[in-house]
Amino acid sequence: MTSVNSQLLKRPRVWGSLVAVLVLVLAWWFAWMSPESTKLASVRAQQASQRQTEASLTAELAMLRADATRVRIASPFLAHFAQAIPTAPDAPSLVEQVYRLAVQDNVTLQSITDDNVVSAGTGYSTIPVSMSVAGGHDALLAFVAGLYQLPRLLTIQTLDLSGTTSVLSAGNASYTASIGATAYTTYVAPTPGSVAATGVAPTTSG
Repeated sequence: MTSVNSQLLKRPRVWGSLVAVLVLVLAWWFAWMSPESTKLASVRAQQASQRQTEASLTAELAMLRADATRVRIASPFLAHFAQAIPTAPDAPSLVEQVYRLAVQDNVTLQSITDDNVVSAGTGYSTIPVSMSVAGGHDALLAFVAGLYQLPRLLTIQTLDLSGTTSVLSAGNASYTASIGATAYTTYVAPTPGSVAATGVAPTTSG
C-alpha cells in the first residue's frame, strides 16, 4: 500500500518535469530557434538576390565585351569615314591633297576654286569644287582616276578635255581638263538669322 501511494506521489512530479521540459523547449524555440530561422530565411533570400544580380551583371558584361569587339572592328572604318567626310569643310586640306596628286601624276594644277559654299543635304553637306589641270593624255587620265582615291571623298560631275589632237589619242599630247567636282562634309552651315550665324538669339514680337 505504501509502495502504491509512493508511486502515485511520484507521477505528478514526473508530469511536472515533463511540462517544465516542454516549456523550456518552447521557450528555446520562440526565443532562439524561431528568430534564427527567420535570419536564415533572410540570408537565403539575400543569397538568391545576389545570385540573380551576379547573373544580370555577367550578361551585361558579355554584352559590353561584344560591343567593345564591334567598336574595335568598326574603328578603322569610322576613321576612314571621318577623313573622307570631315566635320568641317577644310578646304586647305583638300587643295593640298589635289596638289600632291597633280605632282605625283606629272600634271600642272592651273587653278582650283573652293569658296566653302556648303549646300545642306540629308546627313551631310556638299561643297562644289572646280579645277583646271594640264598635261599629257595618260597623265590626265591617271590624275582623274586618282581623284577617286584621295583620302577626302571627291566625286566628279563634269569633265571637259581640250587639246590639239583627239582626246581618244593616247600618248603625251598636251591637254587641258576642266573638272567640276563635289566634296562632302557633315558640317551644316547655319541659316541666316540663326544663333550660330549671328551669335544672337532671334527675338519674337507679340
